[in-house]
Amino acid sequence: LGIFCGIPTKVQAIVSKMRHCDEVEVEDTASLIIDFEGGKRANLMVSTTYTGHDSTTIHIETRANQIDIRNDELYLNSTLVETNKQVAYLGKKCYGNSHVTLIEKFYDALLNDTVIPITLEDSQAAMRILFAAYKSNSQIIEL
Repeated sequence: LGIFCGIPTKVQAIVSKMRHCDEVEVEDTASLIIDFEGGKRANLMVSTTYTGHDSTTIHIETRANQIDIRNDELYLNSTLVETNKQVAYLGKKCYGNSHVTLIEKFYDALLNDTVIPITLEDSQAAMRILFAAYKSNSQIIEL
């Protein structure tokens, strides 16, 4: 989110275990409202309660455009954008290959002194949002 919105300033969230109560120790669903410097706002609904037929979807809406990523397809204002698709999936298709790609890039950075695509600052911002979401319990948390 930091790439699109900048520095987060407030978080209001609800996190819960909705489906995987007996299977996992952590929450499987979260709903967040995140305010950023400059007045930007993100509304997130995140869930790992995959039923086997759901798609992995990311929807980004700005004043000018709507961007949708559904599994391995990219849409700009409801029009499919041609991309270089990666058709072989490691693991479940619904997970995509992002985890594998990031792990490969991490090891490449260690071995070949290249740049890691997610910086320490990106990670710190994500962790601040995560910890504020846990603390929130639907209250607004100033960051």
